[in-house]
Amino acid sequence: MYSPLAPGTRLFSGYDVIGLVGQGEFGLSYLAHDQHRFRELCLLQEFAPLHGGAEHLERLRQRFHQGVAPLYDWQHEQLPHYRPLFAQGERLYLARNYILGKSYGALLAERRAEGRAFSQAEVVYLLTEVLPILGWLHQLGVVHQNLSPHSIVVQESDQVPMLVDFGLIRYWVARLQLHPVAAALPCGAMGYMPPEQLQGNAIAPGWDVYALGMTAIALLLGKPANECGADGWRSLPWEKYVVLHPELRTILKRMVHPDPARRWPSCGAVLRVLQPIAAVVLAPGAELTTSPRIAAIPTAKPRLQARSRPPTRPRRWPQVRDRVARWPGWSQLQGANPDWRASAVLVVSVAVLISVVSFKALSWVQPEPDRATPAAAPANPAVAPKPSSSPSPPLPTREPPSTPPQPDSQSDRGTVSPQFLAKLADELFYANHPELGGKPLGEEADPALREAWKTLYDEVAGKVNQLPPAVQQKLGRYQRADYDRWLAPASGASLNERELNVLVNRRFGQLFPTQKGKTLNPATFGQVWYAIADDELNTLKPKPDS
Repeated sequence: MYSPLAPGTRLFSGYDVIGLVGQGEFGLSYLAHDQHRFRELCLLQEFAPLHGGAEHLERLRQRFHQGVAPLYDWQHEQLPHYRPLFAQGERLYLARNYILGKSYGALLAERRAEGRAFSQAEVVYLLTEVLPILGWLHQLGVVHQNLSPHSIVVQESDQVPMLVDFGLIRYWVARLQLHPVAAALPCGAMGYMPPEQLQGNAIAPGWDVYALGMTAIALLLGKPANECGADGWRSLPWEKYVVLHPELRTILKRMVHPDPARRWPSCGAVLRVLQPIAAVVLAPGAELTTSPRIAAIPTAKPRLQARSRPPTRPRRWPQVRDRVARWPGWSQLQGANPDWRASAVLVVSVAVLISVVSFKALSWVQPEPDRATPAAAPANPAVAPKPSSSPSPPLPTREPPSTPPQPDSQSDRGTVSPQFLAKLADELFYANHPELGGKPLGEEADPALREAWKTLYDEVAGKVNQLPPAVQQKLGRYQRADYDRWLAPASGASLNERELNVLVNRRFGQLFPTQKGKTLNPATFGQVWYAIADDELNTLKPKPDS
């Protein structure tokens, strides 16, 4: 296995790698800054062809570009923006803008941990948002082929579902062997693919209709469709386990019909029959049902899987949200519905338990996106302030020297407490001078030592004062519970834990490189790490319209 890129690596004269976000069957993924787009966050997918050479890589690049050309041309608010594939060294890279948000796959896992499923209103909202964009793609001659809860991301800024992870890309990566994967690897997600896709029949829009219907059923049941094998929930009487509008039940059953001829012929046809239901379920003032408990469903024996095969900018597809406006129930569900807020108590409790177990492992990490497997996983988050009877070896507790060296006034600008800065300087100073055994520096101390302490104090103050005043004021008061609360499902955080840690570790390492790889003291440098995390999350929060 080849080594991942180091943080700070610059690719193609414009992409600065922040860190690894994970690895899967189709290669490694990195979070990066695009210098040509005002340092916009982007996702880089790295491929490692079996055969190298500049001419061979260029041929692969051109053939891939021709195969996925529609992806470069489309302009739609619910689709990511792909950049052309480029080569550097013996590897190929595909970049797209990074979408701040969570996939329905991640949300489904969170709900399942709470013992709850998605409500009828939430599923209707999803259908009315995704059907128009799928219809728009089908007019372009593009079929998604890989639709599942994991390939639909809820954008943090406006809660609009975005489509990612297209089967078209997976198909060409496998066909051209841009990465060592099986050439017959299915483009779709097991449990969400219709029978004709598994059998390798010609690509058709009905594939996406089926996959979206199976996605809706999985959300309503609170369980992924792949738990039932290739047929998904179609092989079980799923409708007995959910309470639905009769017409919606009929619509979903026809969407996942195994016979393509008896399935809905297009996304537009589904949307037309769904509109009357949406007008009732999503209307302002309509009663919002809370998320139902997950029913106990007998599982069927999974079947063996089969194989699959592959597959420009017309008028905007009519969208239900243009008539019903943006569904007000979405924000109500997040604010009042226990789906999003009240049930967070359980999630926070679990997170606290995990933090107790993982305290010592919380050091320098690389993050992972949805469905990714961490590559060469170094420990867990950088800081773990956990009160414990047996913490990692702490530094001796020290009061400031009885007559401490006086720092320069210019070093103490900002809102950081001088006592807190002195603790940071102490930790660095006594680590450099273990022979002192933590003994405070008094008036009789060696002037050279006092000057060394003062120099460290000035350096620390200058670095910490680079943080925004809003987080400087909290230094010394951050706790692990704050970190867990920021990343709890109810918080609406736009990054998962690993993605946040990549951003924070990079900034922290630039400020204090000597602390890299160490278990941070929760009372000193752990506070700085948390302040940077707080600042990153504040920076990524959507700004209110002015």
